[in-house]
Amino acid sequence: MLCQVYGDKVEVEQFQVQTGGGASNTATAFKRLGYNVAIVAELGQDNLAGLVEQELAAEGVSVANLIHEKKEQTGGSVILIGPDGGRTVLVHRGAAAMLDVADLPLETLRQTRWIHLSSIGGRLEVLQTIFQLARENNIGLSWNPGKAELQLLVSRQLAVADVSAHLLVLNKEEWDTLDQLKTELATRLYQVIVTNGDRGGQIWWAGGAETLEYPSPATTSVDDTGAGDAFGAAYVSAYLSGLPPVVAAQWGVANALSVIQSIGAKTGLLSRSKLETLAAPQK
Repeated sequence: MLCQVYGDKVEVEQFQVQTGGGASNTATAFKRLGYNVAIVAELGQDNLAGLVEQELAAEGVSVANLIHEKKEQTGGSVILIGPDGGRTVLVHRGAAAMLDVADLPLETLRQTRWIHLSSIGGRLEVLQTIFQLARENNIGLSWNPGKAELQLLVSRQLAVADVSAHLLVLNKEEWDTLDQLKTELATRLYQVIVTNGDRGGQIWWAGGAETLEYPSPATTSVDDTGAGDAFGAAYVSAYLSGLPPVVAAQWGVANALSVIQSIGAKTGLLSRSKLETLAAPQK
């Protein structure tokens, strides 16, 4: 537990202003890995929105499909980082949790080859629309759900049969909340990837018949923020390159380890050439 004196002023060693969020982090990661990337997300019309858009554009991510709502506030977080890189996050999701079906650029989405879907605040109709669009147009899809989306699965408001994802990427705590659905998910989806920090993780594929436990070397973390997004983007990239799960996991681990060596979720994201070098088998 964190405990501070009420009404006191707490001195901090430093602070930084960084952009982040699942969509922004993974869009940047995929772009650095060599893909043509466009982001669909909802922002306000405030200074934070301008900062997010400016940084994405500087990375070469298409921002043409960003939605700017006049009456909504761009989401933001205050992240308190401990000496071991662990963090406590104060989250205001704001406009990021208000994406509606009417906001989706459906024609643009129909023309893409792959969709990477991160947390969207549990917007059931949006989820169902994206899953249906991917299924009907033979579009690949990877999904890194948030707590609200997981709750939709647990409550059966969203049926596993409706999840048209090729890859499901989540951490162990999230996976454990789906205890009643694990077998069905592992059977229906191409691959289920479960991360567990420096303890590595597990992968299920081939209808759950094939499994893999992959390692992750212990390392000192400066900031854990964005490690999951970095892992997911690198894993998906390896999958799209036709590489087997064991290599995809190595790519994911290498990208995540690079990210946690710096403050912020994007600073340490690797280029494809650097990732291939770091994830290459040691001779």
